[in-house]
Amino acid sequence: MSSSYTSLEDLGEVALSHKSEVEEVKRSIGIQHGYFDAWIYGFLENKKFNIEETVAKLHRRFAMEISELAVHEENDFMYESLRKGIIQDIGNDKDGRVAFYINTKRDFPESKHREEQRRTFDMFVSYGTRLRKENKRCQLVMLINQDGASMFKNVDMAFQADVALRISKFYPGMVDKMYICKMGRTLAAMAKPVFRTLPAIVSDRIKIIDEKDIKEGELLKYFDASVLPVDLGGTNDCDTPSHWEDYARRVETYYGGLKDAVGNQGLTVKEWELQELGVDIGRKSKNPSFANSLNSISFDSFMANSFAEGPLQTCISEDFDARSGMEPYPNVVGMTWTEIMEPFPHSLAVFFLDELVRWREAIEEEEQIDRQKIVQGRDAGLSEVNKTTVTDQMVRKEKVRAACCSCTH
Repeated sequence: MSSSYTSLEDLGEVALSHKSEVEEVKRSIGIQHGYFDAWIYGFLENKKFNIEETVAKLHRRFAMEISELAVHEENDFMYESLRKGIIQDIGNDKDGRVAFYINTKRDFPESKHREEQRRTFDMFVSYGTRLRKENKRCQLVMLINQDGASMFKNVDMAFQADVALRISKFYPGMVDKMYICKMGRTLAAMAKPVFRTLPAIVSDRIKIIDEKDIKEGELLKYFDASVLPVDLGGTNDCDTPSHWEDYARRVETYYGGLKDAVGNQGLTVKEWELQELGVDIGRKSKNPSFANSLNSISFDSFMANSFAEGPLQTCISEDFDARSGMEPYPNVVGMTWTEIMEPFPHSLAVFFLDELVRWREAIEEEEQIDRQKIVQGRDAGLSEVNKTTVTDQMVRKEKVRAACCSCTH
């Protein structure tokens, strides 16, 4: 390919209009080619095209690769989890994105295994978002089969929220679409109109697919029949132990190569993936500033805050604003969070909105602290930031509780 090549060409005119910002980010981290442009665009878009914040976010991603991805060790629990058929890669959708098939009823999360679940999550997602010739944006879609699943037995809400935070921090824009299939009739009937009223960042990405939709072939608009599982109206008989085993081995092989490349060869994940595609960018001789930028990162705060305690549940970016639960979005015609929560039991409404607030607060606090440490290189002023954050948290939580109380009266 020519020296002027940019993978933004694969994304269309909107992405190409931001080529100058992508180039500025690349100059800051010493990348001198266009193979990663589409991947970097996901970080830039997530930070609303703020150059400085995007560079800081990429540094945090590179630090995570070294301090976490390169040192994860697979234990017996993880080995078995990979082979339970909870998650598997079943092919690509019609737009060339990796399709994850998630069978919720097979997941029985326990808080004592959250650390192993986090590591298994990284293995699944790193493999699913690998750099590929047909999808340089490194995105995937999720087909979530809820048939027979219990919210109480098969869903760990705390883990779901923290995985969402991890996605927004280290894999921004990773999930382009989510198809939630075979949800209980009552919940689906209530969820469909609710999702239609939510901001486009949610409603355009998440689709509720019920039995009627499946029978009418709704999913065949997005997936070839040979990719779509039999249970969801396709011909792909993939939901068997032999397929789970095959997928687990592919993930393990990929992850072994990743660990060696990052831990022993000094490459980033995407550099290694590019080499696996047969492209040698010669980073060590051509881009020393990139290597130096990685070596200069301090991991102290990163290791302390990279993943708070807690299956894959969201594609919402870290800039999604829950409005502390209460106010409607500007210029959006639809329901307020108070109206959305009104049909739910009081305790569930409080829990759900508290989780949204906690998620947003965690993002704000960690981004403020990490950004100051990495970009400014000092800790000055953090005490004032923390004071402001704590005050804001108290005000928001009071708004949530007051609104939830109004839902039940």
